[in-house]
Amino acid sequence: MLELLILYALNKQDNTLYGLKKLIATHYGEVSIPSHGALFPALKRLENENLITVRKKLSSGGKRYTYYSISGDTSDFFRKKFMEFNNAKSETLDSFLMWMKIRLIVIDMLDKNFLEEFKEKCLLKTNFYKKRIEEKLNDKYIELTRIQRTMIIQYEKELEEYEKLLERL
Repeated sequence: MLELLILYALNKQDNTLYGLKKLIATHYGEVSIPSHGALFPALKRLENENLITVRKKLSSGGKRYTYYSISGDTSDFFRKKFMEFNNAKSETLDSFLMWMKIRLIVIDMLDKNFLEEFKEKCLLKTNFYKKRIEEKLNDKYIELTRIQRTMIIQYEKELEEYEKLLERL
C-alpha cells in the first residue's frame, strides 16, 4: 500500500526520497510514517515496473540529489493495487481499516469506472466484519471484559462510519 501513497504524492510533484518521506509523514502520518528502509524498496519496485523514473541532479552546492517522478500511465497498476484485498483468513480488522484509510486518501486517482466496484468490495468486507463483531458480542460462550466489549463496539462504530462514507462516494 505504500506504493499507492508514493504514486499519489508523485502525481502532485516530483520529489526526492527525503521529500517523499517528509510529505507522506506530514500529510498522511495518521496511516503511514514510512522509513527510508521501507520507501527505497517501494520506489525500486515502482521503477522496475516502469511507473517512475529516477534522475540525478546536482545542487548549486555540488550535492547530488535523486529525484523520482511518474514516468507514464500508472492507472492499471494503481487500480490493481487499489483493488487488492487480503484473504479474510489472513487479514485482521485493524489491517483492513488501515488499508481503507490509505485507499480513501488516494481515491481521487481511481478511475470513476472502478469506483462502484471498489465501493461494492469494501461494503462486502465491512459487512463481513460487522457480522463477526455481532457474533462475538452475542456469543454467550465468550466472556468479554468491559474494556474488550468497549473496544469491539468502537470497531463497529468505525465500520459504520466507513459504510456511510462509502455510500456518499
